[in-house]
Amino acid sequence: MKQKEREIPGTYEPLQWESKYSVREQFLDTHHQSLLALVNLLRSMCQDTIKKELVLATLADLKEYCNYHFIAEEKYMAINHYTGLEEHRESHELYTRTITSFYQEIETGKLDKIFDLVDFLEQWWEHHILVLDQDYADFIEARA
Repeated sequence: MKQKEREIPGTYEPLQWESKYSVREQFLDTHHQSLLALVNLLRSMCQDTIKKELVLATLADLKEYCNYHFIAEEKYMAINHYTGLEEHRESHELYTRTITSFYQEIETGKLDKIFDLVDFLEQWWEHHILVLDQDYADFIEARA
């Protein structure tokens, strides 16, 4: 018997955009704000009945938008001769593989994986945006 919904209580306050997340390039900050909105949407799904189809659709949107963002961000780094581009690209590839794995698990009915997914996204947000993205922002700013 397939489980399509699961009642799970949770308290997930939305993550708020803060100036510390800025990479000092408006179009990339706008991308990051859009990604944060998708992360918050997934976080909100942990508070009520988890609907598999809605989680999968949102996760597919997140993956698609990340692909768009990663291409733009990597191009921006390349144009600015960022020396850490390859490491950054590898981080993006790991993210994509991880999101794909979560998608596949949730698709097979493992709805509780949304909690691991949300934890991963929160950790990614804190590390990737505040460490790796800030590194390229600082590098590019220093070259200006």
